[in-house]
Amino acid sequence: MTGDATPTILGGKTPALTGAQTPTVVSSDSYGFSGPAPSVTERQPTQTQVPSSVATSSLRTETLRSRTLSQPTETATASERSRTKPRPPPPEFTYEPTELEPPVPEAAILAIWAVWYILQRMTKSEAREKSLPTITEESTSPHLVLTNASPCGPPGVSSRSDNVEPVEFDSGICHGSWFCVHKPTYEPDRMQSGKYPLAEHLHQRKRLWEWRLQLRFRDCVSADSVYFGCEQDRYYHVGTVERYISSSVISLLRHASADNMYQTHGEDPASVRGEAERPTIAFPLWVMDQLIITEEGEEAPKLDDPDFSTYGIIRAQNRKGMQEALHGLEFKPGRTFTFGFWCIAQFVDAIGWRVPARGVIPEVKLNEIGTHPPIYVTMYLLRPQDQWTDVQGRRDTRHLDSRKIYIWRVSLWSSALPPPLERQKDLQGAAFARRRLSSGDGASVEAIRVPLLCVPSHLLAARGEDRGLNGRRLLQFPRQIPSDGRTFGDPAVALCHARISQVERSAEEVADFLRQQEDDRATFQRISKHFKLATQKIRQLVEDHEDLFAVEKDQVVLKDQRRKEALRCLVKQLVSSEMQKMEIDPEKAMECIWSAAHFAIKATPSEVKKVFDKVSQSVLRSKQTVPRGAYPANMPLALACIIDRAVYLARRLSQGAITAIERALGPSLYNILLSRWQLGRVRGSQFLANLFLAWERLGYFEDKHLETCKKHLLVLLAFVRAEGVPDPPHKDEGTGWYKVVAREPGEDKNTEPIASRQRLQALEQTRAQAEKQRVTVTADASEASEKAQAQSFQEAPERGKADVEEAPEVMMVNWLV
Repeated sequence: MTGDATPTILGGKTPALTGAQTPTVVSSDSYGFSGPAPSVTERQPTQTQVPSSVATSSLRTETLRSRTLSQPTETATASERSRTKPRPPPPEFTYEPTELEPPVPEAAILAIWAVWYILQRMTKSEAREKSLPTITEESTSPHLVLTNASPCGPPGVSSRSDNVEPVEFDSGICHGSWFCVHKPTYEPDRMQSGKYPLAEHLHQRKRLWEWRLQLRFRDCVSADSVYFGCEQDRYYHVGTVERYISSSVISLLRHASADNMYQTHGEDPASVRGEAERPTIAFPLWVMDQLIITEEGEEAPKLDDPDFSTYGIIRAQNRKGMQEALHGLEFKPGRTFTFGFWCIAQFVDAIGWRVPARGVIPEVKLNEIGTHPPIYVTMYLLRPQDQWTDVQGRRDTRHLDSRKIYIWRVSLWSSALPPPLERQKDLQGAAFARRRLSSGDGASVEAIRVPLLCVPSHLLAARGEDRGLNGRRLLQFPRQIPSDGRTFGDPAVALCHARISQVERSAEEVADFLRQQEDDRATFQRISKHFKLATQKIRQLVEDHEDLFAVEKDQVVLKDQRRKEALRCLVKQLVSSEMQKMEIDPEKAMECIWSAAHFAIKATPSEVKKVFDKVSQSVLRSKQTVPRGAYPANMPLALACIIDRAVYLARRLSQGAITAIERALGPSLYNILLSRWQLGRVRGSQFLANLFLAWERLGYFEDKHLETCKKHLLVLLAFVRAEGVPDPPHKDEGTGWYKVVAREPGEDKNTEPIASRQRLQALEQTRAQAEKQRVTVTADASEASEKAQAQSFQEAPERGKADVEEAPEVMMVNWLV
């Protein structure tokens, strides 16, 4: 289908329909839900087909030429009819160019196309002759591009995810080989047929990819201090919505790693003193899925061995054996250590740069949660704490570059979503612009222009000042060059500029601040006070981004189409078939409830409140057939679960702070949940009472709003126990509505009123252990204090003893003080 196209929320194109004055926009949102029915289990990622033959290119050029000479009102339907019927010759007329549309001769178009085609063929032939494993190879199927990254060498050595030939590396402390293979997720037919590298091993398994790594150490390293994970090229701002979406992805990875994961969104170099932390996600080494230890003198297995999966210890088959093998393991010279890793491979599609849909969690694009190409897959250990720099307090446990000793490091990106061309050249070994300086000791020194706040402090050997483009200050850091020509320290930030003056705020940061408001708006004065910038600068920023902001009197209003789309999807979940039955089944409607909470977080809080108010006014008062435009009598229970889930997710995103959705829904809780609720007529009053108690203990909403709701259920809450109102059998077993609002293990503190009997026992054990530990610590502190007092009296001088004998009351007062 051809014709004009309208951009959608996802940034793609929606084809225009013939004869329509306004293009029809397909319902879509930026988090993987699309189509008329926003179900979390039905998604079809859009794929773009790339023509690969000369015939297709010439056909496209002929179509372009015919469009240029034909009438401009030609539509998509007429273009389709022209494929089946003979095309009449174009009418003869004189083409008169205007000032807005200069003439484009047909010969010029053909000449440009011919030059482009010849250059493309020459480039392909040269690539085949040199056999360079880059994204310009003859094979154009999407794949991963992997390259040795600094400080690992040899620099610029690349591989692909459809190539199982191991790649050598050397980081100084370690050397060895690696390779990564990925299923062709962009080619469903090929993936289903099993015609791809290592298919005999991967085809019957759920994993989408697999890493294999072989290490030979030059120094002794403890395995307990080694981390394995990935880090980003630089810091990217992650907004509130992106943090919420990433929290669901992070919870999946945290669960897969048994809650032993280190994760950070990184630090903004413009707002941090000293060295900034990269966005990182890392795991202890025992999350590896396969371990093979080869003693000195023995032959280590090859990474591409067909029987590789049968060697060593497999964590899925022997978890205890894997932990025992890695606990206290020492990486010593002479031995060879081979690893396999795939435990999170079913959760991440690296070629598609996305997290596939799983259960009630929708598909998530990695670049929508702040993960942009390229990324680095790394294995590193942290230096001793006495060697750390830029320590900011006793609780500073950041994984800064200056604190890392890299064992292995590889850059990675998808050919379907590559980084800028210049960045690709940098990572694949292109020359960098350097300026020679002379050092005092006569050693060879190079000055690399880098941002002030992006460079690890251990690279800051000396400083100089220079001026770059637009008067921006640049820093020059002389760096020692080893005699063998190798360079250590990542030059990824070369030729960048850093503002050291006043911190500039981006439009996305202002938009993120507006999303934290109840109605997506705020005054200029409030915004300038929050960012500590002049009001005039905020006004100029808003006026420069008219597509993102609107000004109403003295207020800035956010124009975010995604918020409207999320609200529309929320309404569709509320009117789904599971919500229109005579009595809502909580376990069948749980997916709709969780999806509705997901959309409620992304929509404007004040608009969500209006939707809930309208729904509550149409709730029936008794169990009966639900007419059109009405909702079943137990709909308030579903609304309560949606509110609970939304506030829970928002609180987790804001790290426990009160959120905008709480401020918006708090005053209307009674009207939404209890205005048409008949106590004793509809089942679920005990659940509502327990949910209100849980909200009170968790600190949700204001006390005055919850007290208004609790008065309506005073009969049940008058003599309530610590574990809540009895509601057998669902509360004891954790089924029904209690299953919908259940918290994940480790996040169920103060949730006794909605916890099952099993969770109550676990909470009681945790509480007893904490009390026992507190008593032990108190006793130890008391004993230490008594010993210190006794020792002070024993070491008192003889003069002090005389003073005690002469004036005991004075000495006693001083001792008490």
